[in-house]
Amino acid sequence: NTAEGKNLVGSFHPPAGVLCDLAALASLPVHDFVSGLAEVIKAGFIADPVILDLIESDPVAARTPEGPHTAELIVRSIRVKADVVSGDLKEAGRREILNYGHTLGHAIEKNERYSWR
Repeated sequence: NTAEGKNLVGSFHPPAGVLCDLAALASLPVHDFVSGLAEVIKAGFIADPVILDLIESDPVAARTPEGPHTAELIVRSIRVKADVVSGDLKEAGRREILNYGHTLGHAIEKNERYSWR
């Protein structure tokens, strides 16, 4: 992030590995956990409707890190993102699907001087 906006500086390199510590989710405020859940839901719309089924089966539990499907939801959403990114490393095509909502969101954040949480 820069003074000009978010996510404007970076490089394109696949990671050597990814660590996903589910225990860390318990330290998040509910608002932040639910914000992350929006990315999981997006993965469901993009390529894995089972994600949506799991959330719809118990929407209250889906809003907590202790939910019975939390690990499966995260694994499924990671698979969707990895599949999309591996086929379009430089965001020249299909990978743009992962940016749904981000363009508008970044414009709103900049207009509001990043004062919204």
